[in-house]
Amino acid sequence: MTGGTVAPPILEIEGLEVSYGRVGAVRQVDLTIDGPGITALVGPSGCGKTTLLRAIAGFEVPASGSVRIAGVTVAGNGSWVPPESRRVGMVFQDGALFPHLTVRDNVGYGLRGIPDAAERVSDVLSRVGIANLAGRYPDQLSGGQQQRVALARALGPAPRLVLLDEPFVSLDATLRGRVRDQARQILEASAVCAVLVTHDQEEALSFADRVAVMTGGKIMQIGSPEEIYHRPVSVEVARFIGDGHLMPCTVTSGRFSSEFGEATCQATDGPGLLFVRPEDLSVVRWSQGRGVPGTVVERRFFGHDVLDSVVLASGLRVEVRSLSSATVPVGSPVRLTLKERTYRVFSSSG
Repeated sequence: MTGGTVAPPILEIEGLEVSYGRVGAVRQVDLTIDGPGITALVGPSGCGKTTLLRAIAGFEVPASGSVRIAGVTVAGNGSWVPPESRRVGMVFQDGALFPHLTVRDNVGYGLRGIPDAAERVSDVLSRVGIANLAGRYPDQLSGGQQQRVALARALGPAPRLVLLDEPFVSLDATLRGRVRDQARQILEASAVCAVLVTHDQEEALSFADRVAVMTGGKIMQIGSPEEIYHRPVSVEVARFIGDGHLMPCTVTSGRFSSEFGEATCQATDGPGLLFVRPEDLSVVRWSQGRGVPGTVVERRFFGHDVLDSVVLASGLRVEVRSLSSATVPVGSPVRLTLKERTYRVFSSSG
């Protein structure tokens, strides 16, 4: 706030629709981002998240609705600002670096004609931690280094907004996590507003400050990673963000009863659908307590934890996540219980 004036949000989208022929790729999307931080757009393939990102950048023309960046209407209401004039930085899946230019020249490409371009390039290369690579060409860099160059190029012109279109998808699993952490630290230190598109739920939850879940061209829920994971607004969101099982239950006075027993919940009285995640269940040997009987039929080992598949007497197969130091052998009879916490119960319609 300066002189009593409140700065407009960095990004405001209202009623945005983008169509390809008769197919609506983005449908009545509203999204507001007030200031610095990372927002992830996550959803299954074909849900419209990349189309929405391209509409923000100016690569797609909306059929209706509007996009405002820092209070300036860049699309809609009779206005259209081309991509190069929106002050938006873009990081693509493959980095999209010019192979015939050095790192220094790639980063400086969007700064041509600016008096202090050389100083800006040096500054951003230092911020991203690749000043020692300034004279190299893209084919002399690793995949992670190339993505850091792409991020430096996006940050060079001091954009209002940085858009990242699945920038880590082409990296191997080990490198992906490291580069992702580095990119998050760089974006936080630069105090910019960033929007990440990803289909990876784990990436969205660990990378972003806020997550928007998209399906069918619409944003179904927006919230912190914790809100999205622990308090999904629908069965559709719950199933996409993390694994779990839906089980019929009956709610009475803030508690439900189900095949797994009873626990507290936030729901109205009557029949409902209990959503149980693998980490909500405890598994013990048959002789060690009470609970729903079952048999361990499969195990997947992840180092710090294991995921057991347990078949219940009813025939239902469920997954249980436990510490790898507290496991029972495959084939063992076991008992399952719900951990004590407040659970999410949906209406019968989901």
